Amino acid sequence: MHSLINKYKNEDFLKKYKNEKMFFIIDECHRPQQGEMHENMIKYFYGSYFFGFTGTPIFEKNKLIKNAKTTKELFNKCIHEYRFSNALKDKFVIDYNVEYYRKTKNNSTCKEEVVKKILNSYHDLTQNKKYNALFAVSNIDDLIEYYNIFKNKENEHDLKIAAICSEHFNSENEKNDDKREAFKSIKVIFIKILAKKQKINL
Repeated sequence: MHSLINKYKNEDFLKKYKNEKMFFIIDECHRPQQGEMHENMIKYFYGSYFFGFTGTPIFEKNKLIKNAKTTKELFNKCIHEYRFSNALKDKFVIDYNVEYYRKTKNNSTCKEEVVKKILNSYHDLTQNKKYNALFAVSNIDDLIEYYNIFKNKENEHDLKIAAICSEHFNSENEKNDDKREAFKSIKVIFIKILAKKQKINL
């Protein structure tokens, strides 16, 4: 819809739908609805219905951007919810196990210990690599540092390590330049792993 409005905004293509009662179904509605496009669609298709689906709605307590709108502010009343507890009861998902560790100082020694713990328990927790695993960190600096620690310990494990990140480097400063260079190297390795798995010759 975003592409259609931009492509035909000065033509008659959309005009015949402008006053129609239409239903818009928006998947992952917590993601792309913060900008002007959401407001423009509501104004243009005034009187239509917008249904948003999300597994991770935005609330006041979990919004990452200070002025971001909550999912309720964008779509008004929640007409249905299906919680994790419902999915467990219906056996659509399996339960998860949570382990808590005492918080320590945020330094490289701590990160070394975290990596050591992961490597020592990985095979048991994944039933000898029957499953894959995701390791989430809070920022790009931690991601790069953890990635480098894993790579420096390649002779201690047989795991394939890849890193992904959705954050953009907006400002042109030296620190972000270093991050860009780090991700260039990470991306090359990731592509090689993917190509080998898909049997693609580079």
